[in-house]
Amino acid sequence: MRKHLRPPLFLLMMMLFSPSANCYTAPKIALIVGNSAYLDSPLRNPVHDANLIEKTLTSLGFEVIKHLDVTQNAFKRAIRDFGDKLELAGKDSIGLFYYSGHGIQTNGINYLIPVNAEIRRESDVGIEAVPASDVLSVMDYARNRLNIVILDACRNNPFARSFRSASRGLARMSAPQGTLVAYATAPGQVAQDGDGNNSPYTSALTRMMQRPNLVIEQMFKSVRRNVMAATHNRQIPWESSSLTDDFFFSTDNDGGNTTQADSAITESDNTPGHEVVTPVNSQKFIENAKKIADVIEKNANIYSREKIRNLTSKVVDNVQKAVSLDNAEAYYLLAMLHEDGYGNIDRDMQKMIDNIIKSAEKGFAPAQYMLGDMYADGDEVVKNRKKAIYWLDKAAKQGNKEAKQELERLLGNTQSTDIANKLSRPRIESGQIKPGATVQSCDRLAAHSLDSDAVAPGVTYENLDAEAIIIACTSAISEQPGIPRLKTQLGRGLHKAGRHDEALHILRDASREGSALSMALIGIMYMKGDGVEKSLSDSLHWLEKAAERGNTGGMVFTASMYLRGEGAEPDPQRAAMWYQKAVDAGV
Repeated sequence: MRKHLRPPLFLLMMMLFSPSANCYTAPKIALIVGNSAYLDSPLRNPVHDANLIEKTLTSLGFEVIKHLDVTQNAFKRAIRDFGDKLELAGKDSIGLFYYSGHGIQTNGINYLIPVNAEIRRESDVGIEAVPASDVLSVMDYARNRLNIVILDACRNNPFARSFRSASRGLARMSAPQGTLVAYATAPGQVAQDGDGNNSPYTSALTRMMQRPNLVIEQMFKSVRRNVMAATHNRQIPWESSSLTDDFFFSTDNDGGNTTQADSAITESDNTPGHEVVTPVNSQKFIENAKKIADVIEKNANIYSREKIRNLTSKVVDNVQKAVSLDNAEAYYLLAMLHEDGYGNIDRDMQKMIDNIIKSAEKGFAPAQYMLGDMYADGDEVVKNRKKAIYWLDKAAKQGNKEAKQELERLLGNTQSTDIANKLSRPRIESGQIKPGATVQSCDRLAAHSLDSDAVAPGVTYENLDAEAIIIACTSAISEQPGIPRLKTQLGRGLHKAGRHDEALHILRDASREGSALSMALIGIMYMKGDGVEKSLSDSLHWLEKAAERGNTGGMVFTASMYLRGEGAEPDPQRAAMWYQKAVDAGV
């Protein structure tokens, strides 16, 4: 489908329902360091604290890098690697550094103490320890959107007796723009290691992180209240912040906590804290679907994947309810869902076409325009000028400007008045224009919607009839040996039948004859290890070859692999380039 056909709502839904970008959320990366095994003054809880923080952040969607009982060299390398990873993740990424262990200040500078530090006097600190400012420096260099530094490192200075100036706790640090620095206790004060397995601060912190819909500043206030209560006001956590964006560690509902955006979700949600509105007509379901989609768009960077999945299912549910009430626009929206196969709606091009027809026949102008444009270009249907003119004229008479422009392109500058009355009422046709019966059968049974050479509606992998495809496409190739798409379609059938070696052989033949789809399918086989040894580098090679020849699926997979560093070093710029090419191609 050409890009201009996609309505704004479903451009949004494509991003929201997609397994990679819908749910694409900004990367969240955390470095956790817990130091307990000091030779001179060991601590009981930091390793336990680091493990608890790791478990909590992982459950909240963070990619966690954890180091325990690190030496100075290992500590510095960990910080450097964290900064590199944060920079590669892109400007929208979120970084978090957590440290539990000994920390001291000298001359107003905070230092984090490695387990192998040999500090005999104050002048040794700069040589043996790690400046806390190093973490802020790599975060600032990464130029990402938001960073959080958490220091549960304000225990008493274990080297105080050998220091000329025995300062307590840590000094206050200025937070660079877009950064929040949190301390287990106020600057210049001492935090407690705690009587249990975890410090009072980390215990409260991990509980509050999991409480839904608390903006980060609010979350740390709750931590402060909990720690003060647990220590009888002897320890008062502190933060320094220059954040300009809101951030939530968790946004799932917990019986009443909602964000402002959540209150816009009104469709039959019985969760406490949500307004419950029963739609009185089909259009209300459509409005709810659009409203929920808008909520997801505004909160995609802060909502958890589970939250987004729950909300996208509500969008689909509302569309389906409107369809059950015979709403013309709902058929159109459902067609778009079937075209891309998002949410719990299977990708099914025939269902897409069927719903476009229903919507067009009920008078919905965007559907009439889309159907006319499909006929004009032979996109998913057999090209038919008369049918194109019929539907474009219908849409143009309702004021659809795109339909009017397309109609003028087809007719030149002639008027379109009453054209619809002069043409017979069209009926959708399936199949393809080649006369050979076996070629027609092969196309009908196994065409792929992402094959630029396809002449029939695509068939989803789940709906492939492997045995019938193998019979029809083998005969078709005998009749028309020079058509690469027939080999590609046979490869799909062989793969569905579990005959992976044969599938790979025929797909390689088709790829040598220029089939971009075959290249993409070979890439997927290497990704999954179907008939070949699993290899992400080989997968990326074939997928990028497919992308270079215009296959949109190859573009999306290639972008995703470069973004995640799968099969090659992470390359956000190359990933962005392929994502943009996919968008430009109408994905």
